[in-house]
Order: sequence, then C-alpha cells, then structure tokens
Amino acid sequence: MLARSQLPELQLVDPTGHSLQHKSAKTVFKRGSTQNPYVPKLRATASEGMYQAATRQIVGSYEDDIVTNFHARFPMDGASTARGTSPRSRSHPASARGVLMAQTARPVASDSAQKTARRKKQERMHDFYVTAVSKETLLSEQYDKELSQGAEQERALLQRGAGARNRGKREEQELVKARTKLEKRCNNLESRLNGMETYNARLVDVINAIRKQNAPHREAMKKADATTGKLATEMAKHKQLTHKALDERERLVDQLKHLREETAQEQVRFLEAISSLEHDNLELDEENRHAMRTLEQATEETKQQQYLSMRTHRSNKERLEVRYGYLRSQLEGIDREFRELERIVGVHFAPSQPDSLQQIIDKFAEKEASVMSLQKFWASQNDEIEALQAEVAAMHALIDAHGESDDDADEAGGGGGGGG
Repeated sequence: MLARSQLPELQLVDPTGHSLQHKSAKTVFKRGSTQNPYVPKLRATASEGMYQAATRQIVGSYEDDIVTNFHARFPMDGASTARGTSPRSRSHPASARGVLMAQTARPVASDSAQKTARRKKQERMHDFYVTAVSKETLLSEQYDKELSQGAEQERALLQRGAGARNRGKREEQELVKARTKLEKRCNNLESRLNGMETYNARLVDVINAIRKQNAPHREAMKKADATTGKLATEMAKHKQLTHKALDERERLVDQLKHLREETAQEQVRFLEAISSLEHDNLELDEENRHAMRTLEQATEETKQQQYLSMRTHRSNKERLEVRYGYLRSQLEGIDREFRELERIVGVHFAPSQPDSLQQIIDKFAEKEASVMSLQKFWASQNDEIEALQAEVAAMHALIDAHGESDDDADEAGGGGGGGG
C-alpha cells in the first residue's frame, strides 16, 4: 500500500489563469458526501469478498461518466484534435482573459488571424481539460490500487486473529474516508468545469459581437485599399508607356542599321552554307554506297551460316533416329529373352512370394548346362551386334561424306549463278 505522504501533488491551471491547487489524496473526499451518486452504491455492498470488485466497478463507471460529459460539453473540431499542441502550450496554458484583451487591442485584425487565435485558444482549453481528466484518472487508478491492497491486508489480518480484525476495520474506515474525499473532489471538479463552460460561452459571445462591430470598418478598408491599388497601377502603366515609346523609337533606329549589316553578312553565309552542304552530300553518298556493299556481304554470310546450321541439324536428327531405333529393337529383344527365360524356367517371379525366388534358383541349378550354352550364344550375338554397329557407323560416315560433297557442289553452282 502507498503511504499517504507518497500521494502525488497536483497543480492545475484553468483557462482564466487561476491556479487550482489540489492537496494529496487524503484531503480530496470527505466522509458522508451525498453529492456524488456513486456513494450509496458503494455503501450498499456489504460483503467483504465483493468489496474490492464493487469499488473498482464504481470508480471505473465514474471515470467513464466524466469523460462522456467532457466530450458532450466541449466538442472540439477534428483539425485541432488531430493536430495536437506543442510542448510549450501544454506546459504553459495561456489565460483566456489575456486572449480576449489581445483581440480587443487589435481593432483592425484580419479574419484569418482571428480564426488562428480562436483555434489556439480552443487547443489550450482542450489541453487543459485533457490534462485535468488524465490526472484525475491516474489518481483514481492509484486509489483503486490502494483500496485493493487494503482489502488484501484486511484478509491477511482476519486470518491472523480476532485482535487484528479490529485493526483491519479501522484501515477499512480510513479507506472509506479517502474514497469519500475523492468523490467530493470529483464533484468540485465538475462544478468548476460547469463554470468554465459558462465562461467560455460568454467569451464566444463577446468575440462574435466584436467581429460584427468591426465588419463595416473592414469592408471600408478593403474598398479603400482596392481603389488605391487601382490608381497606383494606372499611374505605373502610364509611366511605363511613356518610357516604352521613347525606348521603342531608339530601338527601331538601331534595329534598322543592324538589319542592313546583317543582310549583307547573311548573303555571304548563305553561299558558304550551300557549298558546304554540296560537299557533305557527296561524302554521304559515298558512305551510303559503302554501307550497302557491307550489308549485302553480311546478308550473304548469314544465309550461308543458316544453311550450314540446318544441314548439321538434319544430319544429327537422322543419326539420333537411327540410334533410337537400334536401342528400341535391342530392348525389345532383351524383353523377349526375359519372357522366354520365365517360360523356360516355368516360374513367374512375384515380389510378394519369397518362395518363387527359391524355385527359380532350383530351376537354374537343374538347367545349368542349358544356361551355359545360352550364354555362349548370347556372347556370339553381342559380337555380331558390335560388328553390325561398326558397319552402320561406317555407312553413316560414308553417307555424311557424300552429303557434304553434294552440298559443296550445290554451293559452288549457286555462287556461280549469283555472280552471273
């Protein structure tokens, strides 16, 4: 539990500049306060087990009612609420009476300045109310913690003995006194908020009356400023026209002299430019002819490379097709031999039947002689296959050689036709 000497001191300043000095929490509420409607609710809770929960519920509802009444009585515009205020305006709220005197001392103030002053005043009022409610909320939380700690100590004392029970009751009575003082302090804060609301309404009426009084004067000043500006503009235009006419005459005389000189120079430059363009035209024609020859050579080389690439691709494709057919036929032969082996053995191998493997082994042991002869036959077949593969490779090489000679002959014939 917090000691009473450790409770915080509050220093609040209202919009009129008066200081609201609050002492520690032990002097806030008094016993027997009937102004606050939450006191009967707290006294109606007689059960010791529900004392702490009821106290927290009533204090929380009281804080919610204070915030709701504040927003209902002092609605602020969204711009000032979202924008906030500077640390200087939060730490040093200005006096509303000083703002009124500053506004009346300036009889010829613009609407924008008045709106700015009003917005700043409303921001200071808003900061003041928010600070007051925040500090009261913090105090309520501290008092709630103190009450909960007191209830815990009371339960501990009740467990220790009957003598400690009286001591807990005394502490509970002290907590009730502190709660009563807090309720009275909140009631005083509500009354002061009502007074500040009335003062704010009066201040708004005075500001509106001053604005209405200054409206004709502002309109007359605007008209006088507009007339003066028009006259000054016309005088400046007349001066500019006079000087401009004199300057224009001198400029035209000088311009005529320069035009005569520039005409002679322009004729000389024009003849030089024509000769230079003719020379450049000849050079560009020569470069164009050279570029066309280079382009034709590059196009012919590209066509030759494409032809060679297509021929190589065709020969590779044919070679792969032959290899694929050979491997496929070899695989089919191996598969047929495996099926023939199963037929000869007479046992079909199944992974789910382990006995089939032993049966195959037995069959192989019985037909070992026939297997050896088959192996010899298989070796001879492999030799024949390798010999056939060598012959096929030789035939492919011979075909490729004949194809290249034919292609060279075609290229030679095509080159002779293009030259003719």
